[in-house]
Amino acid sequence: MDITSDIYVENEPVLKNLEIWMETNKNVILINRPEIQHKETDKNLFWYVTKNGEFSKCFQAYSKTWTNFLTFADKGDYTVTLVTDYDEATGECTSISNTIEYTIE
Repeated sequence: MDITSDIYVENEPVLKNLEIWMETNKNVILINRPEIQHKETDKNLFWYVTKNGEFSKCFQAYSKTWTNFLTFADKGDYTVTLVTDYDEATGECTSISNTIEYTIE
């Protein structure tokens, strides 16, 4: 899969328009992200998850390029977005990808 994104502009990290995608294989649901070349930026990536329209969880996305969170999630309507600059105290973050929507029945 060819991913087009603006990773760096004039040596400044600018993450935007990254494409995340979902794969299902038997009972496993994977949300994938492209690999980021610059590790300092990579360490500031998070998976932002909502359930039934409400914030559910935000967890780091730097150690691997996928998450199988939805494989083990309870029933509900979920969204998953790749974000940066997540602040746990305020809940603020910057979306840098498309959003995957998925319903677990």
